[in-house]
Amino acid sequence: VNCYALADCMKKRFEWDLATCQNPPCIHLALTLPSSANVAQFLADLRQCVADVKANPKAFTSTAGLYGMAGSLPTSFVEDACAVYLDAVSEAHLEVREHSAAT
Repeated sequence: VNCYALADCMKKRFEWDLATCQNPPCIHLALTLPSSANVAQFLADLRQCVADVKANPKAFTSTAGLYGMAGSLPTSFVEDACAVYLDAVSEAHLEVREHSAAT
């Protein structure tokens, strides 16, 4: 079963937000006190989604396509994109802090 398709199914059918990662392909759920109270429901939903994805693997492909494409990008592009993002976030945070100090 494609783990990204499984994550898409869990979100689409049951509103579970599973984090997706690559290298290796995987999904995970942060186990917190609120989520631990729903373990039986999570397992039932997971079983249903495994069956759904096995029965129709092409029905849940939004995340799978994204990770397939992202994995093919050159490392330098990913590094540059991350640097631009971090610069923009840092600059915006600095502007907010300076504005708050001035008022």
